[in-house]
Amino acid sequence: MFARLRSVDLVEGKSFDFPVTQTELADTVGLTTVHVNRTLKEMREHGLIA
Repeated sequence: MFARLRSVDLVEGKSFDFPVTQTELADTVGLTTVHVNRTLKEMREHGLIA
């Protein structure tokens, strides 16, 4: 995804917008929304996502 967005100038540095809801993400990876929410919270706390 990063490479595709970079090729059309939609990347800023090493990051890009990823407009997806927690529900859509959970459905895609086969997890509950609660688990996805907790995982994203932990990733935010570690500075991995914003």
